[in-house]
Amino acid sequence: IEPHGAMEEHSASVPILFLVTQGNGFVRLGGSEGEAQEVTAGDAVLWPVGLDHMVWTESERLEAIVVEGPPERGYTL
Repeated sequence: IEPHGAMEEHSASVPILFLVTQGNGFVRLGGSEGEAQEVTAGDAVLWPVGLDHMVWTESERLEAIVVEGPPERGYTL
């Protein structure tokens, strides 16, 4: 994500692991009521199914690997 860029807020149908590899930016989970957190290289964020989330940058570029997980399954123990 380029400086002053953003990924629009949305939810996903599968869990997503967001691994920051370079730079820094911000993430917010839980829609407009969620709390923004700064992320930097080495940080990982897990976005659960159906939870609104977004990413944006300020003055620095952010690079990340996005891993889409398999659909969540219910387990009986």
